[in-house]
Amino acid sequence: MVLVVGAETNKNHKIDLGRVKEITGGSRLNYRKNYVAEQSCQQTHTLILETNELAIGITSTFSMAERLVLVDFSYRFVDDIPKAEKKEPALKGKFKQKNKKLKEKLLEEKHQQAILRWVVEGSLLWAESGLQIPECVLSYREKLSKHEDRIGSMIDEMLVYQPERTDLRMLLADFHRCLDYWWNENIVDTEGGGRKCPQKITLSKYLKGRGFTVGNKGGKIWVWHFDVKDEYQKIDEFACIAREF
Repeated sequence: MVLVVGAETNKNHKIDLGRVKEITGGSRLNYRKNYVAEQSCQQTHTLILETNELAIGITSTFSMAERLVLVDFSYRFVDDIPKAEKKEPALKGKFKQKNKKLKEKLLEEKHQQAILRWVVEGSLLWAESGLQIPECVLSYREKLSKHEDRIGSMIDEMLVYQPERTDLRMLLADFHRCLDYWWNENIVDTEGGGRKCPQKITLSKYLKGRGFTVGNKGGKIWVWHFDVKDEYQKIDEFACIAREF
């Protein structure tokens, strides 16, 4: 197996979904050496991305999320834990003491035996059940997917989907006001103003892409089957935006 490694994406950079699909989809890849004509070859590699800053949108589509095997290294190894926690208080509890003699320690006989046993046990497990993605890795991928799905998070928090109420609908513009309110409360206030709230056309595409009913009626764009949760109806601007006709 050949590994192709990409390293250190920059903060707030978006991932090129089309390029990732192109180089991981199993189709032939085009390449060109210097001073020669373009050629193609069959994919023979596994793509690995190692980074401290995950690219935005890495789980934004089903096909992209299904390709992702996200291994989270949640701890940082430092020389001085109190100093590191003072510098980055939000990461308190995520620092471990760096062992400067780790290489020598791993070369000790008892650790060599433990490593060999780990390799053998892993080999036997692989022969028995194949190469399976661990549950903890799948769980972290699911957690990241929910975190990146901003519109879905807003719907879960502010709205309730009621498909049995066939005449219940709200204007797309009002739906977007809910998103804008949630965005300012949860994204701008906690993550800074670098990410803008999606526009109405993006919201409409999102809803349609997930099977929700969006359509034109009476010259206006409506979203069907959604109501505002009780706690948010106490806010005047959201009190009567869902209607039944």
